[in-house]
Amino acid sequence: MVEYINLGETKNFTLQEGETALFVFVCEVSGRYAFSSSFAELKDSFGSIHLIDDEELDFNDDGGAESRQFYLEYDFEAGTTYILKASFYSESLSGDGSVSFFCVEHTYSDENDDDCNACGFIREIEKELNVICN
Repeated sequence: MVEYINLGETKNFTLQEGETALFVFVCEVSGRYAFSSSFAELKDSFGSIHLIDDEELDFNDDGGAESRQFYLEYDFEAGTTYILKASFYSESLSGDGSVSFFCVEHTYSDENDDDCNACGFIREIEKELNVICN
């Protein structure tokens, strides 16, 4: 299974025995982004980020913790294609899961820019209100 994923998206998937879910991301704006998984059942899972030539850049497993989810942060570079691989440790497991992809650190052009350059997140800019009392 191969799917494209964009910033701000969550993709649902089902893994059959021995399968790996592949999510392709073409980075348009350099920045620190993260993949976070969620699996319907508590099964040992892992995720890894690769370049298109399959070079592994980063890896995270659930660490045997109770959540059984993985979380991966990485500094992505503009113009590069990346692949996230999501899988279970045991090839005999199957089940439903999802992967979310989001900005860890939003980027703005300047202090007056309201929209993140990467994902479009709209921040609230505090404006001072000067009240003159007579």
